[in-house]
Amino acid sequence: LRASEARTRAIIDAALDAVVTMDAAGLITGWTMQAEKVFGWPEADVVGRPLADVIIPEPQRAAHRAGLARYLVTGEMKVLNRRLELRALRRDGTEFPVEISITRIRLGDAPAFSAFVRDISERQEAARRVEAQIARLSLLDRITRAIAERQDLASILQVVVRSLEDHLPLDFCCVCLYDQAQQALVVTRVGARSRALAFELAMPEASTIPIDQSGLARAVAGHLVYEDGLDRS
Repeated sequence: LRASEARTRAIIDAALDAVVTMDAAGLITGWTMQAEKVFGWPEADVVGRPLADVIIPEPQRAAHRAGLARYLVTGEMKVLNRRLELRALRRDGTEFPVEISITRIRLGDAPAFSAFVRDISERQEAARRVEAQIARLSLLDRITRAIAERQDLASILQVVVRSLEDHLPLDFCCVCLYDQAQQALVVTRVGARSRALAFELAMPEASTIPIDQSGLARAVAGHLVYEDGLDRS
C-alpha cells in the first residue's frame, strides 16, 4: 500500500498541471510540487487553509463558497467535470489565467474534490500576438485597397491617416514627406482627430521638421525607426 501511494504521488508530482485537493469544508488537503511552482506557496503553508483564501481572487470567493454549500445540499455543481478558463491568484497577489478541471473524489461518505490547474498565461499571450498580427495585416490590406481606388497623392494620404486613426490606438497621427532641398520633413497630412494636438506640438500641416542625426535622419535613409518610451526621454 505504501509503495502504491508513493508511485501515485510520484506520478502526480511529475504532472505538468498543478493538482490541488479540497475537502467538503473547502480546506486544502493536497498540494503538489507543480502547485507550488504555479501559485508560489509551499505545501506546508497552505494545507488546512481555505482554498478560497489562497488561490481564488477576492471578487469570486463568495460565489465559490456558495457553490460548495449548494453542492453539499443538492449534489449539483456546475463546474464539476468540465474544463474552465478562470482567473487565479498567486502568492504575491497577482492574478493570472488558468485552465481548471474539477472532479469529485470518492473517499468515504464525505465528498472531496480534486482540481487539475494549468497556467495558460503564455498561451493567451501567444493568441493575443497572433490576433494583433492578423489585425495589422487586415489594416494593411484595407489601406492598400483604399489607395488603389485613388489617383492623387493628397487623397491617398488622407485615406492612410484616417485608416490608421480608425483602427489603431493613436494619440497623434500624421504623414510627413521629405523635402531634399530644405533637408527637412514637411507635415503633409494630419489626422482629423490629431489636429488639436498638432497645434500643441507645433506640427500643423505645411510645417517643417529639420532633419538632424536623430531618428529622423535614420528614417530618411530608409531605416526602420522605433523609439520606445518617449515619455522617459
